[in-house]
Amino acid sequence: MNALLKKIFNIYRAYRYRSEIIPEDFHRLASELRGLSEMARYFVQPEQRELHVHLQALLKEIEQLDQFADRDDFFKISSAHRVQLWNSMVHSRDALLNTVKKASPVSLPQ
Repeated sequence: MNALLKKIFNIYRAYRYRSEIIPEDFHRLASELRGLSEMARYFVQPEQRELHVHLQALLKEIEQLDQFADRDDFFKISSAHRVQLWNSMVHSRDALLNTVKKASPVSLPQ
């Protein structure tokens, strides 16, 4: 009986994650990450080339995830994998926010 309950719970959890992690949420988070990345570029000093390269790579990865969410393959991957992708995007957002908080703004031309 315990094994049956565990199986039912796993099915329920997979269904719940499937309905929670939907393409629209990926698009919304990707849009937020794009905006933060663009904003972070103004807070990174020009001599911090390494960070500029990292931001550019992050933007490329965000675009790929955003496009992936539109494909049928999105629902072919396991719900656990979608959750991992989502968590990775959330982690990137938090890292970007910390970058912006710690950096001193570059003086912009008036």
